[in-house]
Amino acid sequence: MHGTPDLEDLQKQFLALLGILLVLSVAVFMFLWKQVSIVQKQSDELGSYIGGRQAQVLPHMGEFLKQMWGISKTNEEVRALLSRYPFQPPPTPTAPARIPTNFLTTTNK
Repeated sequence: MHGTPDLEDLQKQFLALLGILLVLSVAVFMFLWKQVSIVQKQSDELGSYIGGRQAQVLPHMGEFLKQMWGISKTNEEVRALLSRYPFQPPPTPTAPARIPTNFLTTTNK
C-alpha cells in the first residue's frame, strides 16, 4: 500500500482545503461588502444630486409650462404639441372665499 494515501493524509488534505475555502469565502465576502458600500454611497450621492437639480429646475419648468399654455391659447401647433404629453394646464386662480359679515355672531350661538 505504498501508492494509496492513508486516512490521516486525507484528513489533513481535507482540512487544508477547508481552510483555503474558508479564507476565500471571507475574501469574497469582504470584497462584496466593500462593493455594496461603494454602490450605496454612489446611490446616496446621486439621489442628493438629483434632488438638488430638481429643486433648481422645477420652478423654471413650471414657469415655462405656464408660458407654453398661454401661447397654446392662440397657437394650435403648440396646443397640439402640449396635448401629446401629460402636462396639465396651470390652475386658474380663484378668488378667495369671502367671510360673511355675520361670521362671528353666527358661530358663537
